[in-house]
Formats: sequence, C-alpha cells, structure tokens
Amino acid sequence: MCAGKIAMELGVGLKRWLTALITGPLLILAIALGSKFSFFLLVLLVVIISLYEFYSMVFKEETRIAKWFGISVGLLPLIAIYSSNGLQSILGILVVCTIGLFTFFLFSNKPTISLINDLGKGILGILYISVLASHLVLIRGLSFGKEWVFFVLATIFAGDTGAYYTGRALGKHKLSPTISPGKTMEGCIGGLLASVLGAMVVRSLILPHLKLSHTLILGIAMGIVGQIGDLCESMIKRAARVKDSGRILPGHGGMLDRIDGLLFAAPLAYYYIWVLLK
Repeated sequence: MCAGKIAMELGVGLKRWLTALITGPLLILAIALGSKFSFFLLVLLVVIISLYEFYSMVFKEETRIAKWFGISVGLLPLIAIYSSNGLQSILGILVVCTIGLFTFFLFSNKPTISLINDLGKGILGILYISVLASHLVLIRGLSFGKEWVFFVLATIFAGDTGAYYTGRALGKHKLSPTISPGKTMEGCIGGLLASVLGAMVVRSLILPHLKLSHTLILGIAMGIVGQIGDLCESMIKRAARVKDSGRILPGHGGMLDRIDGLLFAAPLAYYYIWVLLK
C-alpha cells in the first residue's frame, strides 16, 4: 500500500473518531436529559437532513422544487405520529402525502416517463425516511422509552463500528460486490457480533429487567436488518452514482449514511417491544 493511500486512510479514520467523540456525548446528553418533545425535535432535524440528502441524490437539478416540496410533505407522517402518540393517523397522513405529490407533479411536469420516476422517488423518500424514522419517536413514547432508545442506538452503532473495523482488518470475501464492493462477509459477521455485544452492554447498564433471551433475539435481529438497511442505502447511492449521501459528518459521510441501518432496525424493535414486551 502506497504512503499516500495510508495517509488518506489515517485521515479518514481520525475524522471518523473525532466526529464520534463530539457527536456521541452530545447525543447521549440530549436523550438522557431531554423530554419526549425535545427528542421529537431531534428526530425531526435528522429526518429533514436525511430527506434533503436523499432527494438531492435522486432528483435532477431541474426538479429541485420537487425536492423541497418532498421534504415539506415528508415531515407530515412524523408530526402526525408524535401528535397522536401512535399509528392511528399515519394512514390518513400517507394518503394526504400521496395525493399532494401527485397534485404537485400534475402541475409541474409534462406527462412523460420521467414524471412517473420522479413521483416514485418522492413517495419513496417519505416511506423510507420519514415513516421508518418515526418509529424512534414511538419507541421513546413507550415505558422505559429512553432506555429502549439507547438500546436500539447502541445495538446499531456497535454493529456499524464492528462491521467497519472487522471488514478492514479481516475482510476477504465480498458480501455484495455489485452494490457495495467494500463490504465483506467477515465484516458482516463482525458487525453482527458487535450488535449483540452492544445490546448486552446496554441491558446490563440500564435494562436489567430485560430477559437474556429477548436481548439476544433483538441483538441478532436488529444486527441483521441493520446491515440490510446499510446495503439498501448503498444500492440507492450506487444507482445515483454517489459515494456518500452527504458530507455533514466528516469521516462518516452524510446523515443518511449514519442512520441507514437504524431506519430498518427501529420499526423491528418497536413492534417486538409493543407485541411481546409491553
């Protein structure tokens, strides 16, 4: 490996750790000391940034108005779920979002195949980011909501870190070369083990009443779907021909790069807790 490449990788690694050391404690304090409303505002901010990154990737420059309209409409499901403290209003809001996007494109585009593509991208952004992320707000509304939020975050972020460093150190067998050439089977296994470890640590610290069996099931399940979420975002980036969704988090890329696994894991965790543990 040439000296230039080594220096570049060291620089990326340093940025990655500095970003984590700055944002990590701030995130912990915000969740631990904040109310349900402040957590909702935090998730809302993350969703706004993620929607902006997503629509910037998938919409062409000439449809930038559609991007901002999609962001505005995309916040409605999250606001509705927080306001109703549940899923009761989500269907109606999704209907409003769908009709709103149809109406917008009705008056802003000629009826070509690109219109169908843009409409699909608009709806996908709402379902993929806003609806999935809203489950974090639902988790916060549960009994021991703060503890469960930490449990989910620790499981996913531990998995991300484990997959990254295991893959760099031991990775030889490609997981999905056409979608994400950098991901390996070894990294996948390391990430899964790290997810389980993260779940176990949080359980021992703040969720001692959670049975070991549930901890293991959630750790494994979230570890798996988190990596699926990571691959799905990589698929979107590959189709959009971009390396990162953004640059807001040095060493990590964009906000969507950071929460891609969380978007898939949060709904799984919420419904598992709601059905089996509530």
